[in-house]
Amino acid sequence: MPGAVDGFEGFEALVELVRLRYRRLRKRLGREDTPPILACVQPSLHEQPGLLAGIAEQLRPGDRRLKPVPCAYVDLTSNRRTRSGPDHDLAPIDVDDVLELSEVLTKMTGKLGSGNGGNYLFRRTNLVKWLMKISVPEPDGGPPAISGKMFRRALATAGEDGATAARYALDSLPRVLAAGVLLVVTGFLRVLHSGRVPGPGKGYRWFRNQDFLPRGDDSFAELAYRITADQWQKQDPAQIARLLVGAFLGDLRQAYPRRGFFRRYRTTFPIVLLDGITRANGGYALIRAVADVRNETRTFDPLLLMTTSRLVPPLALPPAEDSSLESKTPAELVQGWHQRNEALSRRREIVAWIIPITVHTRAAGEPPAPAAGYLSRPSTPWRRTRVARGVSVLVTLAVIGGGYTAYGMVDDERRCGDGFQWRDGTSWIGSDPIADSVARIDGTCVGVSDGSNSLLLPSTQFDDVRGLIFAQNEQVRRLHAETDRPLMTLVFVAAVADQVGTDKALAAQREQLAGMAVVQARQLDRNRGGEPLLRV
Repeated sequence: MPGAVDGFEGFEALVELVRLRYRRLRKRLGREDTPPILACVQPSLHEQPGLLAGIAEQLRPGDRRLKPVPCAYVDLTSNRRTRSGPDHDLAPIDVDDVLELSEVLTKMTGKLGSGNGGNYLFRRTNLVKWLMKISVPEPDGGPPAISGKMFRRALATAGEDGATAARYALDSLPRVLAAGVLLVVTGFLRVLHSGRVPGPGKGYRWFRNQDFLPRGDDSFAELAYRITADQWQKQDPAQIARLLVGAFLGDLRQAYPRRGFFRRYRTTFPIVLLDGITRANGGYALIRAVADVRNETRTFDPLLLMTTSRLVPPLALPPAEDSSLESKTPAELVQGWHQRNEALSRRREIVAWIIPITVHTRAAGEPPAPAAGYLSRPSTPWRRTRVARGVSVLVTLAVIGGGYTAYGMVDDERRCGDGFQWRDGTSWIGSDPIADSVARIDGTCVGVSDGSNSLLLPSTQFDDVRGLIFAQNEQVRRLHAETDRPLMTLVFVAAVADQVGTDKALAAQREQLAGMAVVQARQLDRNRGGEPLLRV
């Protein structure tokens, strides 16, 4: 954006300052990786705006081969309401500040939730803002009514199609069953909203564990009731502001998990460009709340916040003479901030997170500044891409399948079994209980079978008889379990290895086995209690 480069002194150094802090430099992120707040002070902001718009353009490289950096540009210059005089004692945040802060967060989450902003999800932030808008009068049940409100919110989130499908499903069920389903669903939601369920209930668990509002009776419903439309203005506005910003920073932190190979890996931090902040439009309140939350939680959050204002936040003081980018290089500014951040943060100073930068308008006739380089999104490490995840899944499946196949082949060779055929679907993967009493000796299968193992009777001449005996053995087993008829076992002993080229070599053995099958069938047909069942 040539106009921005030529219009402001040190614009290229300001872009370099963003370059130093917008990239993710390692997989596991800690508190020391939290970016600062870059507070650009423009005494002539109203006369010559466009600084942050120029920064936003630098995050959109013209080369299509380079990926744009996700960012959110929020213009607050239309709201020029301000308060006169400096704020030496930091006036307490009031209800109006919270309302303005909520509006600013709404604009920021809307931009960051889009494709250009990074597709971030703001479940906690949206829940807090929704609770601050709903009304739950005390006669309606107070905290117990929160679960009902949450249930209706879930239906509304599902959309008209989802609500219609739920009503249709309930109408299609018998009345008693529909009532049971509704009772189970509402009971599950109550347990989920209690904040005591890990996994799907971790969002509500965060509300129980947060330190920005007193926890009360340690339940989500009670806390949620205290921030509804009729109740939150009775609370400390500063605590409500910290709760809003804490939820916002927590949602951003969720996008940078410490673990999770299949989670999206982000290579940049979310950049929010907040143009024209004042003490009256929520901008100063946002900076104060972000710094307070960081000082209190002392945990990492990825927000890189860059603002413009006419005075230095949060005290609305005139800029210092040595705060311009002409007096220090971007690297020196970041290094100096790192050196003082820890000590100031332990004293819970808001300025611990702020790097004030004075930006002046370039005087007419000055030589043009060198062009600032565009910033682009670094490529995702190959091992964290979708292709790598897909390859890892395929390799894992191939290893499991190959191991299963190899185990089945070894098992077949060792015990004359078949690791890929299961009896009644109850065997473990890769094992074959039907072959437990069979072994291969000198290449010949030797053992005992109830007809299920075809390798003991390899000749095709035995297939029909073997199958018949196996079926009758199953019937015998079932009848013996259901009745008190005694059980006898007949053992057929024979050497039945295939004799190549002699079709009738095993005829005698087959006839003997067929005779046993006939006797077994005859005993099955007799229903008298004293008649024994025969197992071959």
